[in-house]
Amino acid sequence: LVEVSQRKLILNNFVIDTVRGVLGISSTSELDVKKSFFDMGVDSLIAVELKNRLQASIGKKVRLSVTAIFDYPSLRLSYLPFSASPLI
Repeated sequence: LVEVSQRKLILNNFVIDTVRGVLGISSTSELDVKKSFFDMGVDSLIAVELKNRLQASIGKKVRLSVTAIFDYPSLRLSYLPFSASPLI
C-alpha cells in the first residue's frame, strides 16, 4: 500500500495534469494551487469536461458528482479524507 503522504502527492499530480490538459497548458507551466479553478479560467463547460476526464480516468468505482468542481473549487487537497481507506 502507498503511504498517505504519497497518495496525496499522486492524487494532486493526477488532478494537476488533468487540469492542464483541459486548459491546454503545457506540462512545464506551473499552476497556482491557491487559485480557484475559476480564477484559472475554468468556466462551467470546462468544469464539465474536467469532471468527465477525471471520471473517465478513475473508472466507475468512484463516482464524481456533477457539482464536484464547484464543491472542491481548487487544487488544494487538504479537505479530502486521506485517513480513510487507501485510494491506491
